[in-house]
Amino acid sequence: MTNPDNQTGTLVTGFTVNPPNTLAWTGETNYTSDGLNSETGGFSTSFVYRVKYIDDNAPLSGYPKVHIKKGGAEISGSPFAMSYVSGAYNTGAIYSYSNTLAAGADYTYYFEALDSSGAVAAGAPTSAVAAPDVAGARQQSGGTSKIKFNVPAAGRVSLKIYNLAGKPIRALFEGDLNSGDTQREWDGRDDSGRYAAPSVYFLHYVYPGGKEVRKIGVKK
Repeated sequence: MTNPDNQTGTLVTGFTVNPPNTLAWTGETNYTSDGLNSETGGFSTSFVYRVKYIDDNAPLSGYPKVHIKKGGAEISGSPFAMSYVSGAYNTGAIYSYSNTLAAGADYTYYFEALDSSGAVAAGAPTSAVAAPDVAGARQQSGGTSKIKFNVPAAGRVSLKIYNLAGKPIRALFEGDLNSGDTQREWDGRDDSGRYAAPSVYFLHYVYPGGKEVRKIGVKK
């Protein structure tokens, strides 16, 4: 008879044990230390939220989700279910969600995920981040309007003011810029130096890979 006190076993190695379900930044360009691009924009900007989910199995159906708050309260429809983009769960599956937002500088966001058993995911993306800053229709009245924008990747950038007829009246910038947040100013004049008539105008911002249009109102 075998003495159980003298039994020996074989140590099996080579297995990788992942930590409990985790959320992390994706590590992609513009997503190395947060989950949003762009951090600034206008009413027509498509703000793209991305996060990485790491676990041995897929998350619970409908997760991960992104919570978007304005002034400390969830905006209509939040939290939003995110869509799978790519990647294996055990090494990190990337999820994405995009939306336009109303004007405001009091937005925050954070991510949430549950695994198939209902356990809550941990990780940096579960903490709130203050962003984005969404510009609205600016009212220009003889002063200078500061226009903030984000360049997602280095390259050719164009910033022009158009009237209601679709005619460009002022070129604010056209040239190469490095990636990052920047700003330009409009003094309310057209390219000939005359003040623009009171009306609604459109700022066309063209950048590598995309375009934004914002309203600018000129008052008497």
